[in-house]
Amino acid sequence: MLEISKVVPLWRTIVFAFVGIVESFCWVAYGSYQIYNNPDDIWRGALSFLLATSWLYTVVRPIARPTATSPQDMFALYLALLSAAILQLGGVLFDHSVLEAPLPSKTTLFGLIANLLVIVVLLGMVVSMPLDIPSNRVDVKEIVSVLS
Repeated sequence: MLEISKVVPLWRTIVFAFVGIVESFCWVAYGSYQIYNNPDDIWRGALSFLLATSWLYTVVRPIARPTATSPQDMFALYLALLSAAILQLGGVLFDHSVLEAPLPSKTTLFGLIANLLVIVVLLGMVVSMPLDIPSNRVDVKEIVSVLS
C-alpha cells in the first residue's frame, strides 16, 4: 500500500493566515480613510476593499486546505499582488518625479513599501516549499545520492 507522509508545518499556516489578516485589515482601514477623506473619489476606496478581499483568500486557503507542498493558487495570487504593489509604488514615484506631484504622507509611503516587502517575503516562503513529497516506498537518502 502506497502511503505518503503529509506533514504540514503549522508555522507556515499561521504566518500565511496572520499576514493575510493584517494586510486585509490594513487595506480596509486605508479604503475607509480614502472614502472618508475624499467622498467624491469612491473608486480609490473601492479598490482598497477589493485588495482586502483578495488578502482574505490568503487567510482562508491555508486554514481550509493546508498542504505540505507549494500552494500554486496562492503563488499566482501573490504574483498578482506583487505586480499591483509594484505598480502602486511605481506610480507614486513616477507621479512625483515626472509630473512633479507631491509625495503622499510618510505613513502611506511606509505602507506601500511594507506591502511590497511582505509580499516578497511570502513569495519566498511559497517558493521554498517542496513541490512534491516522496512516498514511503522511496528512500529519501537515495534521492540525494542519485541526484548528486
